[in-house]
Amino acid sequence: DADQTNYINPAYVDDIYRFNADGTYNKSIGELNDGLGDVLNQYCIYDFNDNTLRLLLSKTDFLGGETVDTLNITVIDDSQITATTTIYGLDFFGPPFEAVEPFTFTYVAVPKSASFDPYAPGATDDAGLGWNCANTPLVNP
Repeated sequence: DADQTNYINPAYVDDIYRFNADGTYNKSIGELNDGLGDVLNQYCIYDFNDNTLRLLLSKTDFLGGETVDTLNITVIDDSQITATTTIYGLDFFGPPFEAVEPFTFTYVAVPKSASFDPYAPGATDDAGLGWNCANTPLVNP
């Protein structure tokens, strides 16, 4: 397994997720753009299981393919969420990555504000990227 502490993409440190009461979520990519997932995914629906502390995040890419990220939360409080997940296919980028890599992410809580800007900076993409979410019902045991 690669030492993931050395592989945080600087483009992700200013991302903000906003979860809505209707089961949808948005992501602001902030000022830094990774040129891939930041601009190729429509952020769709989520499901949080209070008993298992598992958070499912559905997103649809520009080709209509749906991906569901699974975050297994180990810490959740007023200031942060720490969660583990497994990322597949990183071996495409070569060593030190393997085909299956476990990662731990920490998300810092920020208060909701009127300045939240979904997707890229500016208002032109605030409704999304122009393609529909697959919105396959999430099964979160």
